[in-house]
Amino acid sequence: MNRKKIASWAGAAATAALLLAAPLAFAQEPPKGPDPSLEGLSIGVAARFADMQKLSARFSKPEAAKELVDVLAARDAAGFKRLFGDLDLSLGGTCWWVHEIVEQAFSVEEAPKDNKECTLKDNLTPAELATYIRIATKHQVLGGVLNAQGQIVVGPGPFRDELEAAGLLDCKPVLGSANAAARPIVGKPVHFCLEDPPKP
Repeated sequence: MNRKKIASWAGAAATAALLLAAPLAFAQEPPKGPDPSLEGLSIGVAARFADMQKLSARFSKPEAAKELVDVLAARDAAGFKRLFGDLDLSLGGTCWWVHEIVEQAFSVEEAPKDNKECTLKDNLTPAELATYIRIATKHQVLGGVLNAQGQIVVGPGPFRDELEAAGLLDCKPVLGSANAAARPIVGKPVHFCLEDPPKP
């Protein structure tokens, strides 16, 4: 056999072995040090918390909070930016972010006016079913809304009151939810954060 051919085949075989072994070795090599992408994320999160701390310190006094409320109610974009413009916040889109934080601060925990959910009992007896039909006919209620469990939900009003008095409903309290009660004052970020149009 020609020596040049043997050398060529040997070289090709060695190259193929290296190519096959390299990914395996790379896969088995343990990671070195922290993931740079996670480290960058950590720095960004820390900067955001630092910015929130500055913002909280600025508006934690009643006088500063009153000034904020006055500026919001007046839809004073320049005044809104002036209130935090000297805080050296690190984030891009600062005005939009600040407005989001302000909106959360104005949100309050409120129980809904109708603080219970009532559903028609399962497996009504013939007598209870007859009572239900009589009450439904009286109030001209021909159908109902089903919840995720397939139960008929009965909304507030005289129909529900009469069904509840007849013992035909299962009612449970509904927990309060965070509602922005002062949303009309807070307004929308576009009221404060859109850049002024360029002057001609």
